[in-house]
This record gives sequence, structure tokens and C-alpha cells, in this order.
Amino acid sequence: MQWMPSYNPESYDFEQRRWLRDFLCQTVAQRTTPYQMFDIGANRGYITDVMIDAAGNTPWLIHACDPSPCCYRTLTEKYSNLAGIRLYSHEHYRDW
Repeated sequence: MQWMPSYNPESYDFEQRRWLRDFLCQTVAQRTTPYQMFDIGANRGYITDVMIDAAGNTPWLIHACDPSPCCYRTLTEKYSNLAGIRLYSHEHYRDW
């Protein structure tokens, strides 16, 4: 598993997004099997968007979770039609 630096959506800018996308593209491009990525504390899906963009045609599965009901609702509205994304809400945390 590869780790990347933390990301602060409050200071979200083009350079950070480009760096993260480049990092993910290099990592994902080396894969021939489905790639799993995790966006813990997904908030509104900023990182999830970059992950989707970076994955391109590579098979992928993204696990995005956020304990906030409001953020989970936003994630559901954005990604419910994408088969490659599993969303987890505060309800799921009870089972952990």
C-alpha cells in the first residue's frame, strides 16, 4: 500500500490536485489488476474525483467514507450511479 500526504480541502488548489493526480496516474498505470483506493474522510469527494480521473480505463474500486450524514448525502448524490465506488456512512462505523 502506498501512502500520500494529507490533503486539506480548505486550501485546495490546482497544484495540489495536479500533484495528486500525477502521483495516482503513475501508481495506477503500473497495475493490470483492479486497483482499490480509499478516501477516508471523503468530505465532498475532492480526492475521490481525482482518483476517478487518475484511474482512467484501469479497473478500479474506490471506498469512500465519511461519518458526517451531510457529507455522506453529498457523496451519494455524486457517485451513486458509479459501479466502482463503495460509499460508507456513519451507520457503517457502528459495525467496526
